[in-house]
Amino acid sequence: MKQIIRIGGGYVRRIILCIFLISVLFGGVSFAEEGKAGKAVDEAFLKVVGSVLGKDTKIIKIEDAEESPIKGLKQIRVWVESVYGETPVLFYITDDGKMYIAGSIFDSEGNNLTRRDVGNTKPRVIKTSDMEPRDEHMIGSKDAAVKIVMWLGTDGVSFEIFDTLYKIYRANRDKVVLYMKFHPTNKADIQQDINRSVALSCFKGENFMDGIKFVEGAAPLWGKDKKDVDAFIKQKGFEGCDGDVVKKDMELALKLRLPAHQIVFINGTILMDGITKANIVRLSGVELK
Repeated sequence: MKQIIRIGGGYVRRIILCIFLISVLFGGVSFAEEGKAGKAVDEAFLKVVGSVLGKDTKIIKIEDAEESPIKGLKQIRVWVESVYGETPVLFYITDDGKMYIAGSIFDSEGNNLTRRDVGNTKPRVIKTSDMEPRDEHMIGSKDAAVKIVMWLGTDGVSFEIFDTLYKIYRANRDKVVLYMKFHPTNKADIQQDINRSVALSCFKGENFMDGIKFVEGAAPLWGKDKKDVDAFIKQKGFEGCDGDVVKKDMELALKLRLPAHQIVFINGTILMDGITKANIVRLSGVELK
């Protein structure tokens, strides 16, 4: 039986605890001398992790317990699988092994000590080929050293991302190629995002930039009704533009377990930081102008 108690910000040696205490009634909870959790702790701890992060969470590894900022507590780093890669989460355990703590520890100046100590997510890697890039929605040469796969919708943020990456591409045409994957996720109006993505998918090859300009400059309400897109396709005389490409990309995004927002991959590695030339260089290892 577990008892969960919310702690709302008490001071412990000038450290603020904003955490959950989880009492685990298991026998034989102990640490080995070298700081490793014993078998009994492992069994109890897995139950705690499951109750906090969810039973379906995939645990990659659990590191040895180490000293924490609070005397009487040790911290245990758990690596879990997330849509962004391998993500670390810190848990705390009392010296007597009877309490686990899940949450954040702050010092009296408001610094999040848990965030400071936990470490960074190891970015997820998906082979570029597994994202099924298409030549018809490619800008640049497929032989370019830096392959950027953009999973974007047709909202303002998506077009800001596209514009930033397109400027980097224009300055490095011999080194960079852009692939567009349709990833409509605009919660404000997902159906409009889908409809506009269908319209954008009709523009292929050298005409793709014309599609970007058209959709980016469309009236705010255009595409809310699928009839807008159907009339547009008929007017422009597009052939084979039935939304199948968008549907396949959406299904592939679910299969690959991508985040439900705009995302960019650089040579197969998810871009976790700002969309800048420096970060693209860091992930690709290719110098850019």
